[in-house]
Parts: sequence; C-alpha cells; structure tokens
Amino acid sequence: MYVVQCMSGKEADVQSKIFSQGYTARVPAAVRLERCGGKWLDRLRVLMPGYVFVDSPMHDELYHSVKGVDGVIRWLNPGRPEALCEDEITFIRRLTANNEPVPPVDIETKPHLKIHSGPLAGLEHTIVEFRRRQHRIRMRVTVLGEEHTVFLSANFRETPSERH
Repeated sequence: MYVVQCMSGKEADVQSKIFSQGYTARVPAAVRLERCGGKWLDRLRVLMPGYVFVDSPMHDELYHSVKGVDGVIRWLNPGRPEALCEDEITFIRRLTANNEPVPPVDIETKPHLKIHSGPLAGLEHTIVEFRRRQHRIRMRVTVLGEEHTVFLSANFRETPSERH
C-alpha cells in the first residue's frame, strides 16, 4: 500500500478516479458527532485530509496513471514511493473496512480503557486522549514512520461508580 497526497477536499474524487482505472484506493473516513444548534448531529469527515491510500503493488503503469489523476499532488516519497509497513497497512485496512466510514467508537474508560466493538476494537494502545464532553477520542497513527493524530467520535459507557 502506498500514499498519494491530493488536494484537501478532493479525496473522494481522487479515490473514484483511481477506482475507475482498476486500482483499489482507500480514504479513511468516520461518522463524527458534532454539536450544532444545541443538537448532536452525525457528520461524515475524512480522517486524514489530503491523503489517499493506494492498495496495490507498485509498478510503472500504476505510478504514472495515478500521478496523472486530477487532484493528485504527488506520491509520498516522490521518485521512489515507499510502501507502508505491515502494521500501517493493517490499521488503514481496518479504518476502511468495506469502504464504510468508522462509526462512533463504543468505549469504556474505567476500570480499564476498552473499545467494545467496531473496526478499532483491540487498538486501545493507540488512544492518547479522550474528551467526554466532546464525545471524542484522539488516536496516534503512524504513516511512513511519521506520527499523525486522528480524532474519532466516541460513545462513553458509564461504569457503576460513575452513575452516582
């Protein structure tokens, strides 16, 4: 899997054009709970704006055809694109399972941090912060050895001691 940098906001267009060329492209997205006008609304948000992940072995035809797609700025590590490591590939595939956006994470913080369901179950070690009032968690993600932060919506479970 390789990474293409594209114009922010054009990720879906770039993804569909890469699909139309016969390659698999992934754009991690999530349903984010956002407060608007006093109500919590579900909004679809791209998790890594400006990046599209191309899930295909590298060859000259892929390199040149994707580079020519409208909206693509460059391959990351231009000249000789670098493949993601196996852990990074697994994480991106989990985020983009069935090409569906990640739903809000069902999480418990006490007595131990635990994600109960969804594609991120078992990835508690990547959580660096949680914000109950904003219904968000912040996860640490590594792409090509560089650390990034991703915010996801979360439904926090109450423990018996918190109900009082």
